[in-house]
Amino acid sequence: MKKIILFLSFVTLSSGAYSFQGTVQISNSESGVERTIQLSKWRVDSKGVPSFNYVYGEKTASCKYEIAGRAIAGFEEDGKKVDLEVYNPQDAQGNEMAQILAFHDDSVTLTLPVKEKNQGNVVTFEAALSTDARRKNCVKNTDHLTMVFKKAH
Repeated sequence: MKKIILFLSFVTLSSGAYSFQGTVQISNSESGVERTIQLSKWRVDSKGVPSFNYVYGEKTASCKYEIAGRAIAGFEEDGKKVDLEVYNPQDAQGNEMAQILAFHDDSVTLTLPVKEKNQGNVVTFEAALSTDARRKNCVKNTDHLTMVFKKAH
């Protein structure tokens, strides 16, 4: 029993580095298109794998488009042990940047920093668009959306 309590304490503490509190909403505007990303309902399951709800939206004067779902962190499982897939990106000069963790939901990938800092990328959103989604979204003639959201300073 003591081992289980220690394991759950470790999972709770370690997953705290990846969490956000409440609802996070970030937006940006470019070329007449307002884009928003909303993250909410952060949870960590019994194995220590975090997940959250997301809503990505685009809006112009004549168009409104949304993608919503639940994203779960990438992980590898070996018996009872779970390792989250943490990535170490580099900038254009080859310098190490803040670690990120990728979250997936079908054709959508979101990346978040492992430890949030007030600089750099906060959320990267990527989605492969189906034929139907291509017809509905506000930015035509693309089969893939990639958006980087940053906190306002």
